[in-house]
Amino acid sequence: MRNNSGTTQLLSRMYSNPNHSWKDSSEEGNKFSFILANDYETRQSAYRLANSAFQEMEYVDSTSEYIVDAHDCDEDTFTLLVKNENGESIGTVSLYFDKYKSLPSDEVFCEEMSTLRKNKVRIAEVTRLAIAPRYRQSKTLISRMFNMMYLYAYKIMQFTDLVIEVKEVHAFYYQKLLSFEILGKARSCLRVNGTLANILHIKLSGINKEILDRRDPVKSKSLRKNIYNSAFSQYQENEIIIFFNNNKKPMSKREMAFYDISLDDLILNNEELELVLI
Repeated sequence: MRNNSGTTQLLSRMYSNPNHSWKDSSEEGNKFSFILANDYETRQSAYRLANSAFQEMEYVDSTSEYIVDAHDCDEDTFTLLVKNENGESIGTVSLYFDKYKSLPSDEVFCEEMSTLRKNKVRIAEVTRLAIAPRYRQSKTLISRMFNMMYLYAYKIMQFTDLVIEVKEVHAFYYQKLLSFEILGKARSCLRVNGTLANILHIKLSGINKEILDRRDPVKSKSLRKNIYNSAFSQYQENEIIIFFNNNKKPMSKREMAFYDISLDDLILNNEELELVLI
């Protein structure tokens, strides 16, 4: 989709208010600002960063400008944007919620997703995860991003399960450091130019237990180290939940028109999926 410069300038003026952010620093000495993307400027930054990272890995066409989906129209969609101390966008991730029985993973892993739904779970999908090259080795950054997704999905939205599509070669990383499990076999994913991918799954209650056990001085001694060792404290969790609730704002109709997306697309996708499964 091409940008309309007049529309872009209008949206920029409408949504140019400064965003509140939650600030943190890493063991590597980096300073981060975590922003809940809630307006044109921050969403555009997140979508462009994801597109740039995916182009670098040849997941998407080189002519695309940003990655956006009909799920972004949903009022509960979560998009996190991370900036460094210089104000550069360095990380982003989104959560889509299974309110329409049609998530991106259904396109390739419909059988696995259908099996999960039979257990009466509430699924959120991690998507559009992208980190700038310089920061991809920062365990603090990835830990903070996943910790925030867990808080939003489990503590605010009260969903029960997370799924994520990852390259087959990266699946072990998610198993070891984040305790995900692999569902089914790797398959070719057309949304990322046919790359072999796995669908991974974790119970949000499991993440909650991992974090609580690592806060316990006795239990933590017998646990292997993973990303949850550096999870937020209870006080920080409470602060972040307030931060999310105060800054949550759905995509405007002007933004939907700009990106040419609609919730109607999700409803249509759900009807088509039901026909396939019948």
